[in-house]
Amino acid sequence: MVSRARLIPGSFLTEKHMSQKYKFGDVVDLDDVFISPAAYAAWQATAQAGALALPRHIRPGDIPDERGLWLASGELEIFVELGGTRISMRVPVGHWTWKQ
Repeated sequence: MVSRARLIPGSFLTEKHMSQKYKFGDVVDLDDVFISPAAYAAWQATAQAGALALPRHIRPGDIPDERGLWLASGELEIFVELGGTRISMRVPVGHWTWKQ
């Protein structure tokens, strides 16, 4: 589940700080990031709308955890793959940060 914690001003860590764990293009464990409340609400709406288009035989227990993809632009793409369908949303720089 994506965290709803608020961003802390000046806490954005760059690739330099997270280079030991992640680099651009890596799939990110969302337990390692905070996203803004606005991004969280947008992701919930995106995921819910995407889920409505999925086959009805998918049970809640079959839904995997969301993951992130750290893009070279600095954005974070949140995604989940369900039944061969990928539901995703880009989170702009400034609306997500690394946990320290």
